[in-house]
Amino acid sequence: MKISAAFGLVTFLLVGSASAEPQVTATYRPVEAGYRLDFTVRAGEYSVYRWGFDRIDDFDVAAPTGWNGLVFTRYTDWTAISTDNELLPGQFLFGCAATFPDLPTQIDYFVSQGGVGGAYYDTLLPTPIPEPSSLLALVGCLAGWGSLRLRRRKG
Repeated sequence: MKISAAFGLVTFLLVGSASAEPQVTATYRPVEAGYRLDFTVRAGEYSVYRWGFDRIDDFDVAAPTGWNGLVFTRYTDWTAISTDNELLPGQFLFGCAATFPDLPTQIDYFVSQGGVGGAYYDTLLPTPIPEPSSLLALVGCLAGWGSLRLRRRKG
């Protein structure tokens, strides 16, 4: 879970997070029951108190502290238990997860925002969590690139 949350944050930072709209990403990994998707939600210009997606198949959900995760007939819903648990503009929410028997290719989701933000609808494509060696290669490349820039500045 920690690796997927970190990867979700890195994905947001690399893609760019200066957006007025809320953003949701999903990473997946194989588990015994099928595939586990870990979601990362970022509030945009307005606070977020609820989000979810159209039901795809039978699955189990997990919710972070302060949020309820419920499965209904046609959709799944995560809701802040109180206003203290809402996401303020620019904040991230980790810990929303779902386990599916089959990997969905795309997920249509909604985000309910406070104020005049209203509801926001979009589609996300789940991405695999890279294996640890891929992450090490990425870190090594970034460190090498940083050291080259430092040498050029000094020289």
